[in-house]
Amino acid sequence: MSAVSSLVPARFLTLTAHLVIVITIFWSRENNVEACLPLDFTQDQYDKEDTKLVVALSVTMGLFAIELAGFFSGVSMFNCTQGLLCILYMFSKLFHKTLYIFKVHIMHSTAVVTSPSPGELQFAFVLAQY
Repeated sequence: MSAVSSLVPARFLTLTAHLVIVITIFWSRENNVEACLPLDFTQDQYDKEDTKLVVALSVTMGLFAIELAGFFSGVSMFNCTQGLLCILYMFSKLFHKTLYIFKVHIMHSTAVVTSPSPGELQFAFVLAQY
């Protein structure tokens, strides 16, 4: 398989992976909003950050739909330069969003623990080794 013909499946896979990450962020919206707020947040602060996240994810989904429409219609499917740039761009977005998800969930899970006992710390240390 030549490099040109392997761009189409690679582009499709990066588009699909990006879609999965965006949907995952959308489904875990509550945890993502709470992770960016201080521990003693008000409902007004929560609503403001939730609105920001919903708008950002909605714009992402809209632009993603345009990208998929161009890909599946064939307009941009076999353009090698555009395909390579799309793969690099989608992979970088996928990488950054994956790091964001891990950072939010790690921060959220550690923010819940207020005063761990020595047994809990030892259990967390054993889990961290795996």
